[in-house]
Amino acid sequence: MKRYLLYILLLPTFFSCGKSKDDSVFPETPDQRIEKVLKDYAAKLTAAPYGWKMKVIPAGVSGDVHSYYFWMRFNDGNRVISRLDNKEPLESSYRLKALQRPELIFDTYTYLDDKIDPVGAIFAAYFGSEVPLFDFEFEIISATTDSIILNGKYSGSKAILLRASPTDSTNSSMLAPHAGTYNAVGRALCYSGPEPVGVPDTISISRRKAAVPLAEDNAILLDYSNEEIFSGMYRITFDPGTNKVTAVAPGKFLEDKVRPGSFKMLTFSSDPALKQIYLKSSYINLNNQYCEVEETLTLK
Repeated sequence: MKRYLLYILLLPTFFSCGKSKDDSVFPETPDQRIEKVLKDYAAKLTAAPYGWKMKVIPAGVSGDVHSYYFWMRFNDGNRVISRLDNKEPLESSYRLKALQRPELIFDTYTYLDDKIDPVGAIFAAYFGSEVPLFDFEFEIISATTDSIILNGKYSGSKAILLRASPTDSTNSSMLAPHAGTYNAVGRALCYSGPEPVGVPDTISISRRKAAVPLAEDNAILLDYSNEEIFSGMYRITFDPGTNKVTAVAPGKFLEDKVRPGSFKMLTFSSDPALKQIYLKSSYINLNNQYCEVEETLTLK
């Protein structure tokens, strides 16, 4: 009996020790811990003196996905300045909030809103009727002083913030050095039949072309040929070390508008110092005509 009484007397001591141990593991309340995490993210966002380069990969499209690039600088007053390409800086507001996980929310107009209606001709040519989906509320997956990984809360778009250098605020596309506007000069030939026989119809090419970055690094989509003959897109890949072109292929829409298996890249070359690309290709169109396109492109 005395032994049982001793156990009973010791029970409060055991519970007291256990409670003290739990308290030492969780000295803060859940709200306090969440607040601490949000403050840490806020400190990282505002600590970059030259802002951040933001790469966004939209959801809602298949195949090669076009990515978008922005420049952003956050301050501790919940204000953010953004830039898109060489447009004027735009100031708006943002919030950090914790729901199921910490979130970065752009709650007033930024240049992200411009991409709700992307460059229509480019997406119509390459993706057909598919429409890219963008988010303005991002869950924060991870964060360091140099990079922050984000995931779109509603559409599932992906984004990464990379700490910017002093020159990046003047060009938000520093992550995509091959994107931009190219001056194209060349010619397009179309013969009356499926072989290059006889006198072709010749159309001179002299126009500007928009090249947009793909989600994978060092690749772009670029308008193909001359709109009087054809519309479609090249898919061009560059070596990240030398910046020379390593591969050229037709985009999906381009393949759909030629006789199956007829598109060929005859030759290509590039000069990174001059920012030039030389391309020569051929295909047989749906009218059973052999066509050849040759052009030199210079990045402006």
